[in-house]
Amino acid sequence: MDNKLFLQITSIVRAERLKQEKKWGKQDHPPELWTTIEVEEVGEAAQAGLRHNYTEKYGPRDKQMENLGNLIEEWVQVAAVAFAVIENMATDYPNAPAVFKELHERTSAFLERIQEADSDHSEGTP
Repeated sequence: MDNKLFLQITSIVRAERLKQEKKWGKQDHPPELWTTIEVEEVGEAAQAGLRHNYTEKYGPRDKQMENLGNLIEEWVQVAAVAFAVIENMATDYPNAPAVFKELHERTSAFLERIQEADSDHSEGTP
């Protein structure tokens, strides 16, 4: 994974979340409505993907770039909505703090194992 690119992407997703919150206010929905909202966003990304694929094969260069931009923007919106869902669950469910604590512990342990493996690998490299 390219850490620099990852940080750029998360920054873009964060900006989209802020834009969404400014536009819609704080969203507080039950999980089934969040699923509907996210699936609608994924549908828009799918449409953008089809447009991009078609213009990549048959369209003019400027349209290819425009459709690639639209495709990326749609996936950023999908990611931002996913963050909104998780934020909403973290604040609306009484058991959420315990769930997030356990998830954080598992994730931290995983990342430590990855770092150790990377460190072991790099020590053997001249």
